[in-house]
Amino acid sequence: MPAISVVMPTYNQAAFLPEAVASVLGQTVGDLELILVDDASTDATPRLLAELASRGDPRVRCLRHAQNRGASAALNTGFAQATGEYLTWLASDNRYAPHALERLLAGLEANPHADLAYAAFANIDEAGHLLDYVFQEPYWPGLLQVNPGTVGMAFLYTRRLQAAVGDYADLVANDLDYWLRAARRFQFTFVPEVLGDNRKHAAMQTVVRHEQMAVEVARLLEDDRRQHPVPLPWPRLLERVHGLRRAAQQCLRAVRLARDEAGTEAAPPLIIAHAGDTGALLAAVLQAQGLPAEARSLEDITPPAPCLAVSAADAHRLRQRGCPVLGLHDEADDAEDAGWGKDF
Repeated sequence: MPAISVVMPTYNQAAFLPEAVASVLGQTVGDLELILVDDASTDATPRLLAELASRGDPRVRCLRHAQNRGASAALNTGFAQATGEYLTWLASDNRYAPHALERLLAGLEANPHADLAYAAFANIDEAGHLLDYVFQEPYWPGLLQVNPGTVGMAFLYTRRLQAAVGDYADLVANDLDYWLRAARRFQFTFVPEVLGDNRKHAAMQTVVRHEQMAVEVARLLEDDRRQHPVPLPWPRLLERVHGLRRAAQQCLRAVRLARDEAGTEAAPPLIIAHAGDTGALLAAVLQAQGLPAEARSLEDITPPAPCLAVSAADAHRLRQRGCPVLGLHDEADDAEDAGWGKDF
């Protein structure tokens, strides 16, 4: 019995399928199985899967629907065959970081009260170029009701959760429906690392069936709020969302600065002046871009170490101590942070 089962539903995505498959089979966790379910593709997908099956990799199984039945049916077909202790699925146009499943598994093992782990991820374009990063916050009851995209595309859950929640519903928003049902009975845990790439392109279902998905999301959230009301910490939520938005902007600018000034391979180490989850997220993003970075508390930073400050107050304190600071400035923050970062 493998430790992890990965189901990959696919339909007419031959252009992206090999990269998605390679990202699963190249995981640092070797004890896994990959179950591909072709939902009656009419492109080169059947040929690609036949070639994959001919390689004889015992970790791989290829299934096919005779007629197109939709993504949820493909997921349910795959999970009916899955034997792993932990389960997940990956869309065939997305890809994992090499250590994604290892880190998600570690997140669950470190939090035995939780049955689902999720992580941050990047958005990429059709050609695989970075668009931006998506930073979620650590889970609290009711978070899905205000941020339905919380779980994202890099996640792992237990067989106990799967047995209790059951099949995926025949919806465009099938994942949100599943997470809402799971959250009513199980706890989630957040892994503050960038562990996957979510590909944005014109043929993705969330684009092709956008209107239907929007209707489904609104209905699912309304039903969940009515049937399972929870107190929502609005002030904390708004503060965290604003902080993570600013942190993401700072981080992306830090990547560009380091690359422009020194080149990707020769970029100097960057110290992030924040020891909490935000600092860890920023360090993970920089490391994902091949740039050495680490998060430290202010007390552990000594001049003349160059730093990226998460807040204006931290930047001011570090400059007073003689540390060069990347005061990264965004015009959208003029009203809130007037004067900060003018020297860069």
